Parts: sequence; structure tokens; C-alpha cells
Amino acid sequence: MKKLLVSLLAVAALSACGEQEAPATQTPEPQAREAAPQQPAGPRGRKIPQALPEGVVLGFPHHFRGQQVAVTDSGRTERRMTVEFLSGDVDATAQALRESMISAGFRASGERRFDDGRVRLVFGKKGFGRVTAMVAPIGGRKLRNPDARGTVYMIWPEPSA
Repeated sequence: MKKLLVSLLAVAALSACGEQEAPATQTPEPQAREAAPQQPAGPRGRKIPQALPEGVVLGFPHHFRGQQVAVTDSGRTERRMTVEFLSGDVDATAQALRESMISAGFRASGERRFDDGRVRLVFGKKGFGRVTAMVAPIGGRKLRNPDARGTVYMIWPEPSA
């Protein structure tokens, strides 16, 4: 029993020696700094629940609106997706989308500007097919996210299972 008591006292004494009291002039960091989010400030939107074409990451703040898989008249299956862009304008969003697509290995194969402010972009990638995107201003439409400045509508072939 004496050995057990001596052992416990020795452990308690050693652990007390290892602790050092902080000097009175040093103040601990506030806990709030440690819990601060690492996300950039700015408008936020609903994330895209489905993967984009072949590694594409949208390079602009966006809000996911919806998607559908449809079969065309020719029998091809394609995915159609709409996001609202939350900053910039049509030109800045089209440029960011162009850079995102090129970074993922797609080649820009067409662009058309319409009188109403829309921009249609077409991209292609061997072995994947064509991706068409329409970037449009609000134009009097009511969008879902209050920070939305317009929409991006994209169509691409759905991979075969």
C-alpha cells in the first residue's frame, strides 16, 4: 500500500513540475479567432450537388438552381443545369467560365453575343463531346438568390452507364 501511495505522489509531483504558469503579461488568444471560418466573405449560394463536366470547377460565386437529364430527339442523353452567378456581370462570368473550361482541358470552339446581353459559349473535348453555355443577365426575371446578377445555363452529354 505504501508503494502505491508513494508512486501516486511521485506521478502527481512530476506532472505538477511539467506545468508552467504563463507570465501575467501574456494574454491567451481569443477562442473566436480559432473558430473563424476559412471561407472568403461575399455572397453565398447553394452548392452544385452533381459533378460538372470532366473536372470543371466554376471560378465564380454561384447558386445552384436546378438540373435535369433529358433525352434529345436524336436519342442522346444530356444533362442541363442552371446556376445563378452572384458577382460580376455577364462578361466577367463568361470569362471566368471560359477559364474554368480551358483549365479542365476543354477547347473553346465558339462564342456569340446577343442583342439582349446574353453570351453563348461552346466548348469541346475529345472523348467527351460538346458543352454549350448561355450566360444571361437578370433581364427582369425574378431569381432565387437575392444576390444573383444573372444565370448560366449549361448543357453537356450525359456519360453512358
